[in-house]
Amino acid sequence: MNPSPVKVTKKKVIEERRCLKHSGKPYTTSSGKAMKVTRIKVPTFLTACKSLKLVDPSESRRKITVYYTLPNGRGQHVQVCSNTFKNIFGLSARRLQTLQHLKKQGKLVYEDRQGKVPGCNGHKKKYSDDYSNLVRCHILSFPREVSHYSRKKSKKEYLSPDLNCSRLYTAFKKQYPQSNVTRAYYVSVFKEDFPKLKFARPRTDTCNKCDKLNASVSISASPAEKRIAETQLQIHILKSDEAQDIMREDTIRSQMPGSSVTVFAMDLQQVLFFPP
Repeated sequence: MNPSPVKVTKKKVIEERRCLKHSGKPYTTSSGKAMKVTRIKVPTFLTACKSLKLVDPSESRRKITVYYTLPNGRGQHVQVCSNTFKNIFGLSARRLQTLQHLKKQGKLVYEDRQGKVPGCNGHKKKYSDDYSNLVRCHILSFPREVSHYSRKKSKKEYLSPDLNCSRLYTAFKKQYPQSNVTRAYYVSVFKEDFPKLKFARPRTDTCNKCDKLNASVSISASPAEKRIAETQLQIHILKSDEAQDIMREDTIRSQMPGSSVTVFAMDLQQVLFFPP
């Protein structure tokens, strides 16, 4: 039996590509271009760097002068030119310029800012409060209900098992086609503003009418509507209790000697709901 393939996320692929690039190893860009190994030139330090021109700091007109030094293996540091420094560490001119800029700002630790600059791909797009309120109102428009098994222990609410984030966003775009809210932003509002709102699992042993009436009680817009829904739910429960009592009486009668009453008890194992 062949082992199941390991799922590789996009974030992990980007991180592996970045590590290969920074370590000078061959890698493939996001566009599919193969990049070769960065060849590091290691010169000897027996003689001074030929490209180095020593300038007296008092004669320099620069406000800040950058020096490049390397250890010579004897506990000393030798001043070299920028080309020698780049060749040894396999740095590009752009990367060396970036390191100089960070060093001048007093930042001793280099932080990779790829994808974190405002305006770049992957940066979180900012939306006004009007957009977030619009998403919240749309999510709240769907019926919710409490857990069927642990109403007293949990405060979580559940949406219909037929829904998911993709279907919610599809309904949102149909209702507001002019809105530029992305699916990622819609899902982020759903997770951050409704941490206790989940999608219910498909029911197997609950009454469809009970679930519908319970949901109507939870989302009632006014006290009058809530009272009507509660009354309908109570009537439905009373009818169910009456049917249970009749079945219990028939079961007792069927067990009496000489009784002509026979009771069959069946378990359907799964309740299949049909449209009304």
